Amino acid sequence: MNEDGSFNVEIELEPEEQGEVETLLYGVPPEEVSFDDVATWGSVFGRVTGGEAGFTYAHFSNMLAGLGGRLTAEETRALWLRSCAHLFGMHEAEAADSALDVEQAYRVVRRVGLCAGALQKDLDRGEEAVPYHVLYMNGIRMGGRDPSGVSRTVTLEDAFAALGLSAVGSDAESLDDLANVEQRCGIRLPDALKSFFGQCGVCRAVRETHPNDPKLSRVDWLLWPENDRARPRRIPELGLNGDCAMLLVDEHDGDYAWHAVFCEGDLDARVYLRDEQEERWHLVAPTMAFFFWDLAQSGLIRYQEPRFAGMRPVRKNDIGLIYDRPIRRRDASKVEKERAARSLVEPVTDPEKPRRPWWKIW
Repeated sequence: MNEDGSFNVEIELEPEEQGEVETLLYGVPPEEVSFDDVATWGSVFGRVTGGEAGFTYAHFSNMLAGLGGRLTAEETRALWLRSCAHLFGMHEAEAADSALDVEQAYRVVRRVGLCAGALQKDLDRGEEAVPYHVLYMNGIRMGGRDPSGVSRTVTLEDAFAALGLSAVGSDAESLDDLANVEQRCGIRLPDALKSFFGQCGVCRAVRETHPNDPKLSRVDWLLWPENDRARPRRIPELGLNGDCAMLLVDEHDGDYAWHAVFCEGDLDARVYLRDEQEERWHLVAPTMAFFFWDLAQSGLIRYQEPRFAGMRPVRKNDIGLIYDRPIRRRDASKVEKERAARSLVEPVTDPEKPRRPWWKIW
């Protein structure tokens, strides 16, 4: 167990599956760990089969669909057939009509990367509740922790504390730029978003506290194509809880991107992960404050490993770790260069070229 109460978890895989998924996860919160999972499976088996004696392909398919999986019917069937063939030596016709007992069904569940604890949690969750999508990259979580596992509401002040920015004030110039963005685009940004991006040193702090080096993005506005280019088109058709989406964090390989999604007048924004390859959106955090706090927690606990000893000193508070960030002295010229580098508007070199802000709105 780590000092913040999380766990480092090693996943056992079949020999032929080695290298396909990450086998060591760092900073896994207690709510993601299932203890005595075999004992839990007995009651879960009865619920997923509806009290029937055997676990069939239909039960398997319904179970995956209930977890929010988006496998096609063909992909789900192929997964079932491969699992039955590998575990029990069944040929295709036999596997298609098989009804597995409790022990066999559990082996299939484990082989496809699930556990009884996760299934029980999903069954206990209300139908309207949306699970948060967890993503581990290089074994480190990049959002998706369930807020119910934290003892109290996480605030923006908690996020700043985790990033080591509690003693740092806001940057008046950045706040002015944000106000100009609102005026120019005719949209009101959430207060939490403006406070976060208006904090001195926030970009550097986010990167310092996570080994995956998450980068706050500097890109253009992108408006949905329509006749009126002055305002973004609304995005309910994407199935997101909000009217506007703004790019927050880019991943280096370009496979994933994290967006703030909000309605005009919201105090904070929901955070969604967009899978660029599959073009899917997943809810990962209820607020920006929780997302960046969680990002710092998962990164800081990785830095407490012996190989990183002393690189990111931390203290603890009532809900997690605080980066004991060293105070750096910067000369005036460096401050001006940093301000110019993170300016919300690119300098205009061609008078015919429009000025472009650095966020991307869907």
